[in-house]
Amino acid sequence: MTTYEKNFPPYTFWRIKRIFKQDYDYRLQKLNQGYKASRSVTYVARYDLIRNSDNEVILESITLDALRDFLGEAGYPLHDEKS
Repeated sequence: MTTYEKNFPPYTFWRIKRIFKQDYDYRLQKLNQGYKASRSVTYVARYDLIRNSDNEVILESITLDALRDFLGEAGYPLHDEKS
């Protein structure tokens, strides 16, 4: 099994949601990957990134690690006043 090094800050799910809601007016919607999907060793939760104003899907089937990588490169702090 191949492993990779995670070179991004460990943003929590709630911090990611706040950043996208406040700065981009986006929300995350979890994708249903099927019954028993989470029992697999290789399971990773996937989300659609949706614009709130018109419900347009911006990104499909994206992982939280990909969002963490994006936010880390954009320079968002790991914590805010609610963290």
